[in-house]
Amino acid sequence: MADAILEAAGVSFRANGSEILSGASLALHPGRVACVMGPNGSGKTTLLKIMALLLGPTSGAVCHEGRTVFTSSLEVRRRFGVVLKAPNLFRTTMLENAMEGLLSRDVPRTEARRAASEWLDRLCVGHLADRSARTLSSGEAARVSFARALAPAPKVLFLDEPFSAFDPEFRKGFIDEIGRLIRDGRTATLLVTHDREEALALGDTLAVLSEGKVVSCGRPDEVLGTSRC
Repeated sequence: MADAILEAAGVSFRANGSEILSGASLALHPGRVACVMGPNGSGKTTLLKIMALLLGPTSGAVCHEGRTVFTSSLEVRRRFGVVLKAPNLFRTTMLENAMEGLLSRDVPRTEARRAASEWLDRLCVGHLADRSARTLSSGEAARVSFARALAPAPKVLFLDEPFSAFDPEFRKGFIDEIGRLIRDGRTATLLVTHDREEALALGDTLAVLSEGKVVSCGRPDEVLGTSRC
């Protein structure tokens, strides 16, 4: 498709003498979810971090709207929202953490507080807004991480196994809501997951990585019908 907002073009990454990613290519399109699956150590999170401009590739390029971008491309990075498997929260309150993405975009503090509070409420933790992030359970920390990423209405959303800390009842309903938000907001999304049901529920495309290489890519139902991932 020609409307890719972000694309990894043949990116590779080496560390400590080992090639973690080798010539991987993937495109993200507005309102669509590209899922990445593969065994542990296959390079899934490395690909996500390179496309999110958190890590520079050893070779290849990341292009945003047709232009090569780098980890130093701060204006582009401000358009991204990132939810990692292990949330990196500040030692402040839940609300302050949820506001951080907005404040980094120079949103006035009053407006940032309102938007962050709304997201904490949607994630069923608004009543805990004044609690210290140091006291949170893994599920609560994951919800704060989502609030921080989603409150600024990002153009591109990166999700690295983001639902694993949620209880099953909340998880299913939230996955459905995330799918609606992505499509209604035309948000280009990259989801790294081990869960076939998540890929089938959310994915428009699925790329399978093995030993740092994309070995299969297509519709999730088609790929999962032939893959052991």
